[in-house]
Amino acid sequence: MHGFNIALLAKQALRLFQNPSSLLARVLKGKYYATSEFLTYERGSSSSWAWRSIYKGKELLNHGLRWKIGYGASV
Repeated sequence: MHGFNIALLAKQALRLFQNPSSLLARVLKGKYYATSEFLTYERGSSSSWAWRSIYKGKELLNHGLRWKIGYGASV
């Protein structure tokens, strides 16, 4: 059950990463990672329970992400 919960949190983290212009992504960026990027942000000690949970999903997402090299025009 714990693994399923982490997978759902990773799904929420992926939504924040893929839709940075969504209302939730903009609010969280303003509050927690205004000066950095979502995938490189390091969690502080004064985070809310919900943000700490999404951060756990982000860590799983970071572990599974890979660069995809195409024709060299873009990465």
